[in-house]
Order: sequence, then C-alpha cells, then structure tokens
Amino acid sequence: MSEAEDRRPTAIRIGKLDTLGAIRAEAARLYRAGRRGELPAADAGRLATVLALAAKLIEAGEFERRLEQVEARLAERERK
Repeated sequence: MSEAEDRRPTAIRIGKLDTLGAIRAEAARLYRAGRRGELPAADAGRLATVLALAAKLIEAGEFERRLEQVEARLAERERK
C-alpha cells in the first residue's frame, strides 16, 4: 500500500444534510470528533465551513419560499 493510500480518509456515511437540524447534528458530531482527537483541527475547521455554507443555502431557500408565498398573497389581494 502506498503512503498516499495510508493517508486516504475512510468513508464515513452521514445522513442527508437537507435541514438545519441535520446540519446542526452533523456539526455537533464533527465538534465531538475534533475534541476527541479523531479528526485534525484543520480538517474539522474546513468541514465546519462547508456545513456553514450548507446551512446558509438552506436558510436562503426557506426565505425564498416564504417570500414567494407573501408575494402570491399580495398579488391575490390586488386582484380582488
């Protein structure tokens, strides 16, 4: 086995990261792994950055959905 293969991370299955709750749970798991020394701090930091981006994308999607609902209600009122 080559040195690069020795350093290759093992695949860890995680659930979908499609809700803020799921991202929160994964961030907590990541934090615990870092605190236990199972994951280098630099790697934990990079993964936390990705989780923060995913959370912002979910929040933006939820905001967009809610804004569309408000706009539809306003348009309905204008028709009456």
